[in-house]
Formats: sequence, structure tokens, C-alpha cells
Amino acid sequence: MEFPDFAFDPSLPSFIHHSEVLKYLEDYTDRFSIRPHIKFNTKVVSVIPVLGEGKNSEISWDATFQTLDNGDPVTERFDAIMVCVGSGVAQPLLQLSRGLLFPFSCRTGCRTIWI
Repeated sequence: MEFPDFAFDPSLPSFIHHSEVLKYLEDYTDRFSIRPHIKFNTKVVSVIPVLGEGKNSEISWDATFQTLDNGDPVTERFDAIMVCVGSGVAQPLLQLSRGLLFPFSCRTGCRTIWI
């Protein structure tokens, strides 16, 4: 259950507590400087596919989101959309009904949004 480029602490037992999973994910986020790209307290308003043109056209996605402090909606274009539902860490970190938004730029330069 670990990322190939970031191992769990080998001193942990085989069946780790959810608090250790949360610590692992937070450590991973900090190790790879992902945290500045995460938008917390943000609601997804809409996600719309945008068709490209030509023979090798690819679909991109316009995602509109808004901060929960009633900020103005903002639309950004992304190369991919990932809907991630996990088993939860103490309480769900991502609830689709609340539309939390997690955009970041991946290492290959694509823009991906996790909702």
C-alpha cells in the first residue's frame, strides 16, 4: 500500500493504524512538495469535457471551483480528472457530495485535478 518511490517506515507493523497512513500521506506530500498545489476548503462547481480538434485530438477538462468562503468561481483547464474514493482516514478526506478539489501539476507537465 505504498508508493514505489516512498516506502513506509519499516519498523511499522503489517497492519498499520489509520493515523500512520495519514502521517505517511502527509510526509509524502511534504517530501515531494505537493502541498502548495492542493486547494483545501474548495468546492467543485462543475467539470466539463472539452473536445480537441484534429485526428489526434485529446479531451481536456474545464473544472470550475470555488473556495468555501464564498470566493468567486474560477475555471481552469486540466489534462485529466481523477475521482478518488478511498477507504477513509479516520473520516473521509474527500467527499464527492462536497466537491473538494485537489489540483496539481504532475512531473510530466500535465495538469491533473483530483475530485
